Amino acid sequence: MLKIAICDDDINDLAHISNLIGKYQSEKNFQIRCDAFSNIVELLDSMHKHTYDILFLDILMPGLTGVQAAHEVRRFDNEVKIIFLSSSPEFAVESYTVGAYYYFIKPAAEEKLFPIIDKLVYNYEISDGALYIKLSSGIMRIPFNKLEFLEVMYKRLQRERNTWFTFGF
Repeated sequence: MLKIAICDDDINDLAHISNLIGKYQSEKNFQIRCDAFSNIVELLDSMHKHTYDILFLDILMPGLTGVQAAHEVRRFDNEVKIIFLSSSPEFAVESYTVGAYYYFIKPAAEEKLFPIIDKLVYNYEISDGALYIKLSSGIMRIPFNKLEFLEVMYKRLQRERNTWFTFGF
């Protein structure tokens, strides 16, 4: 399950991103837990208790800016992918000082957001303990805990009931 946190002081922007992530989850049939926060203090408190894979972080918020909050996050979490949200491009360069994954100009649109999440989901799945096999029909995922036997002969992988897959080595 992919774990996402969203932090934005604008309730409409927070709802918009949450709805887009919900739509992504429905369309892609991928399990996501999404937590929404309206201020940095709540977000940081939650991040000390839970880990997240992706953090959507507004740049302009009362108190700390998103970049300042990201510096705080990086003190205890170097793995979370930070995606900044802003109505202005002026902080884009500064955002990369904390290892930002992406910088979105608001409002985030489905056609721009979904490909970014697709890429993150792909990277997340690759690291989840599974064997990925490239086939002519696509990519086959076999979780390691489901793998019982694997045999490659003559550039072919044999599976149950003599089903063969050809590889281009």
